[in-house]
Amino acid sequence: MSNAAKQALPLERALREQIGRRLLQSLKRHGVTQAEAAVTLNVTRAAVGNWVKGRNLPEVAQLYRLADKHKLSIDYILFGALYTPEVVDLARRIVDLPSPQRAGLAAIFGEAADDARVDQAFNNKRR
Repeated sequence: MSNAAKQALPLERALREQIGRRLLQSLKRHGVTQAEAAVTLNVTRAAVGNWVKGRNLPEVAQLYRLADKHKLSIDYILFGALYTPEVVDLARRIVDLPSPQRAGLAAIFGEAADDARVDQAFNNKRR
């Protein structure tokens, strides 16, 4: 085994474990048991258990079916990005804003280094 391959193993293991933890959190958040997930995908309960423990990963098609059936977020499971209903609602409201207001928000949020302006913009929007 090459040095590059040996170095990749810990990273791959860490990614599997992260995805497994997020899958388990997502199943719990949506009230889906591992047994129910297994039935949805026509796999064993042990297979799902291995996924959430980070031993293996589901195939993409399995993950898609699971997310579709139980309304799970694939973005969250794979990348940790969580699009809550509140975030989706805020995004829709921003899209519906007139162009000058959208441009103003883009100017504020485009300056990611200036966190105080971002926080201020959100606090002002909530009032």
